[in-house]
Amino acid sequence: CILFIPSFSLSEFPFYRIFTLPYSGGLCPHQLYFILLLSLPVSSVALSTQELTARLLNIIMSDLYEKMIRRFLQPLSVLSMGIGDAYYFLRKDNAFIFTEGYIHPPGGLMGKVMLSPAPDGDIDIFGRKYMSSYKRVVDGELTLIPHPEQMIRQFELTPGLDPNARRPVYEEYHVEFPLSDFKGVFEHRHSLLTAMEIYPAIKESIEDLSRSFEVPLSRLGCTGSTCYGKCKEPDDDVDLVWYG
Repeated sequence: CILFIPSFSLSEFPFYRIFTLPYSGGLCPHQLYFILLLSLPVSSVALSTQELTARLLNIIMSDLYEKMIRRFLQPLSVLSMGIGDAYYFLRKDNAFIFTEGYIHPPGGLMGKVMLSPAPDGDIDIFGRKYMSSYKRVVDGELTLIPHPEQMIRQFELTPGLDPNARRPVYEEYHVEFPLSDFKGVFEHRHSLLTAMEIYPAIKESIEDLSRSFEVPLSRLGCTGSTCYGKCKEPDDDVDLVWYG
């Protein structure tokens, strides 16, 4: 919601003053921002309305991205039992890396870049554009990119990786990343509890499942896009992780 307040002289306000007020104490991707923008005479405004709107949206969504990622991301130290299956990690360049399996090298992990920042990307994560390395739209349908092609993309996204490096047969379609490359991990259980705080539908569904199967919430987690807070209710599902 953008509110324009009556004109003031440039001498009183030499720059645009922007105030953002989230509608609630909780942080969620659906929160509203109220922007108070001083409305100046057209002749005094260097930017067009479209340019100004675009910049305002960039400010808002950049702020949202940082807040949401901070809320879900955990330090690597939370993985006290080591790196396991189906974890998303956030690399220092803001790429999302996914692990499969339970065997990982000392000081590193075997995984794959799933989403990478791209100005022309078709995936939106809290206002930032990303490109998928494993799915694409073909004839209007979302399809899986063949694994050999995915691997070619891995070496393009991570300069320095050796395409000819030997990998175990069970890691044929994964590459090795040093843990020093990462900001943190989206830990399954923390992510699910955080998503339940933000999304009422997820909270209701998970609590109902916990009661029905008599499984305590402490044994449940999530992976997929929900683990870093992305969910478009009611369309998205939750990739649930069960701990035995």
